[in-house]
Amino acid sequence: MQQKGVKIMTKRIKIGNVYAILLPDGTYVFGKNFKDGCVGFYKERALNKKNLPKYERLSIYSWGL
Repeated sequence: MQQKGVKIMTKRIKIGNVYAILLPDGTYVFGKNFKDGCVGFYKERALNKKNLPKYERLSIYSWGL
């Protein structure tokens, strides 16, 4: 069962693309995926998903791949 406000992605995820993720407080966080399977999240948030962060200050996470 899908939660209210949750959208399922239908487009293929591509390396290097930036994705906007809506948080419960109404702000957006941005994530970028990398070739080695890591995901980077920008440290800045925005009120609008079109306001991408100006600088690539990322926190990078890797799962056991």
